[in-house]
Amino acid sequence: MQTLLHKLWKRLGALRTTLAITGIAIISSVVLLTGVHLVIGGVTFRGLLFAIFIPCVLTPVISYFFLAVVRQLETAKAALVESEKNIDLSTTISPILFGPSIWILLPPM
Repeated sequence: MQTLLHKLWKRLGALRTTLAITGIAIISSVVLLTGVHLVIGGVTFRGLLFAIFIPCVLTPVISYFFLAVVRQLETAKAALVESEKNIDLSTTISPILFGPSIWILLPPM
């Protein structure tokens, strides 16, 4: 099972996914700023510039590296699932299942 971010990465590519996340961050920042300023006072042009500029600078860098980590985790998860299919437990006694005391019961080879 793949995460939503991994599906977006595969469908849109790294650049478009990063841009989409950046766009969502900018819209969220402007909406939050507008909501807070409507409660406190008026919306200022300077506040809107900061609400747009800061997510434009920070979000692409952070989201690109975060998406790279998500992709690595999904790859590792797929490899783990594949390796689980290849394990034959019918001929192997696992110390994980029986604990370290199993080595006392087994004769040395």
